[in-house]
Amino acid sequence: MFTGRKILAFSIGLAILGTPFLGELAEGKPKRTHYRHIVRKPVGCPIHRTAEGEPVDCRGWRYRSGIGWDNTCLNLDYLPSMYACSSNDRW
Repeated sequence: MFTGRKILAFSIGLAILGTPFLGELAEGKPKRTHYRHIVRKPVGCPIHRTAEGEPVDCRGWRYRSGIGWDNTCLNLDYLPSMYACSSNDRW
């Protein structure tokens, strides 16, 4: 009789714990799978143009004729290169 009580208590515990799982199976809901969202960074540094048409990369470097890519420029696209970049003739 003592082992019968243990089996009865064990089966009642399983019935209580298994009820949510049986309810989902009875409703026919598909199992939800969680996917991780992966954000990919763009490769390289895209080049865009200022309002005056000068090429600028994502770091603010401007391509200036005769100089090449100038890293002394401020990353402010609304300024022309003559104001945004430091000139070498002052030094």
